[in-house]
Amino acid sequence: MGCIGWILYALWILGELPLAIWGSIAVGAVVGLIIALVKGDGFLILYGCMWGFVGGIVLELVIRLIDRIDSRRNR
Repeated sequence: MGCIGWILYALWILGELPLAIWGSIAVGAVVGLIIALVKGDGFLILYGCMWGFVGGIVLELVIRLIDRIDSRRNR
């Protein structure tokens, strides 16, 4: 878990990520941790963070798209 912590810390230093991406990474890490404990494979935590990051990017793009559509309606 220490390696993943350093990776997330480096991402935080390099640039501020939106809250949707951080939340998705956290959820992915927790789900990956649960699956890793059941299966006994530690790399599943990293996979969970990776899929959480991808899901967070998609979620952030959806949020921005909804904001853009809403701002066009209010003009």
